[in-house]
Amino acid sequence: MKRSSSVILALSLLFFVGCGNKSENKNTPSCEALIKSKNYQEATSVCENECNNGKGDSCTILGLLYAKGQGVTKDHKKAIEYLTKACNSNSAKGCLNLGVMYANGMGVPKDTKKATFLFRKACDLGEQEGCKHYQRLVNKS
Repeated sequence: MKRSSSVILALSLLFFVGCGNKSENKNTPSCEALIKSKNYQEATSVCENECNNGKGDSCTILGLLYAKGQGVTKDHKKAIEYLTKACNSNSAKGCLNLGVMYANGMGVPKDTKKATFLFRKACDLGEQEGCKHYQRLVNKS
């Protein structure tokens, strides 16, 4: 699962590239546009603002930045905080990546039951990787 967690975190960050170009303020690039341009430091503050304004996908991106240490100091606890907020906002990628964190004990104690729940939620929200991880964990039981 360790190898797949890195792949999922990387793929999830790439998923957002190209999803949007402008934030609510027409003169400020969106969280996604800043990620696409690899401007991770500026993305952090824009993503945080968007996350605080209810954009679950921006919370997911922010969580991934903290999980990977891109533009910020690597901090799994903050990654968990933002991914939880994302998942609670029904971001499928947020639930998927939060499940990865729980499945691997990254920033939280390893919790297969919670990971299974999160993968199922990601699957229910339409994330196929969530479905695959859910099935893998259910079949292990």
